[in-house]
Amino acid sequence: MDLVEIPKVGKTWRIQIGPDGKLAAKEVSAAAAGHKLVKVVGKHTIRGGKVQVALHDGRTLLADNAVKVGSTLQVSVPAFKINKALPLESGVRCLITSGKHAGEMATLEKIIERVGSMDSEASLKSGNESFVTVTKYLFVVDNEFA
Repeated sequence: MDLVEIPKVGKTWRIQIGPDGKLAAKEVSAAAAGHKLVKVVGKHTIRGGKVQVALHDGRTLLADNAVKVGSTLQVSVPAFKINKALPLESGVRCLITSGKHAGEMATLEKIIERVGSMDSEASLKSGNESFVTVTKYLFVVDNEFA
């Protein structure tokens, strides 16, 4: 979900998982170039009672306690301030980042919690096809995401 900008050309591209499951560059508008999507992969309480979230790209950020692991944050670039949080819940659009369905967009129907060391799974629907995948493969996106 990184952004690549070439000022001389005046264009910006988002690097994302393409329909074939490989990295692809997608041209984005100037408005979309002002923010980036990042997935929350960890959450900790630090000194002073503040909540720190770990993001999929290796960064950390202070956030409020309402942000949950698995959610996606829309952050402004380059200030890296949180614009909005996109929770991992039923009815949201997701980009699948790994597995057989990598690169596909699907709607989350429900999360299936597993006991023990098994990863939780998600039931998704893409067009007429329904399938199940591991929740850690899901990246929540907003409706503006192409």
